[in-house]
Amino acid sequence: MKLTLTLESLGLWGAGKETFKASTVTFKAYVPAIGGEVLAISGPYIKGLIRGWTYRIAPLLIRNKIIKGKLVSECTSASTCGECIVCKVFGYSGGVYSPIKVSNFYAIDPKFISEIAEKGLETSLLTLPNPWYSVETGFITHIRIDDVTGKVAPGALFVVEIAPPGTTFYGEIELMENLIVDVDVDDARRLLLASISQLNQSYIGRRSRGRISVIEVEPQDIFKDDFCSEVFSSMRR
Repeated sequence: MKLTLTLESLGLWGAGKETFKASTVTFKAYVPAIGGEVLAISGPYIKGLIRGWTYRIAPLLIRNKIIKGKLVSECTSASTCGECIVCKVFGYSGGVYSPIKVSNFYAIDPKFISEIAEKGLETSLLTLPNPWYSVETGFITHIRIDDVTGKVAPGALFVVEIAPPGTTFYGEIELMENLIVDVDVDDARRLLLASISQLNQSYIGRRSRGRISVIEVEPQDIFKDDFCSEVFSSMRR
């Protein structure tokens, strides 16, 4: 599945680092075609967002007989069970392989979306120097208020690096159906798609909102499934 994510607000999804000019910086990834780094959202971070929604969506889909599968209420991203439908589709601690592979999402110039999608992300990263967008990030200063005193907490001044609204990212998500065990492939497809679509209704970072759009999907027989087709229609670019 080939997708874009366009920021609809300021974007922040980084982690704290000392010695940088910001307390919290955005993630950047290396692009061989330009010999340098560009702004990106890491694949594991995106996968974690999707999995988080899967825990909430799966019970609803099972209750409405859209999918079949086992639920384990104690299972979480931090403490996986290895038995529920979420673990079967997304993988679990101690498992050999995860059936879902999520690439980094790289900042791009939107006019190159079709070219990247045609060549594929891996080839584009190696051979196309033009699509990768050099985003000028900004910096915002914050303070933390002490919960007890209601005043500024000592040493609580911090700076965050943010990406501007309108920044477009390109990435790919693959469901490796040959690795799915004990779950119907159609159910896995429905669960994954429904969960991805929820990113359009929630934060994709620290108070960051964006719009997920589908560019291309394989295999094409997925459109024969009415539920999958309807979900895709809601995310068409």
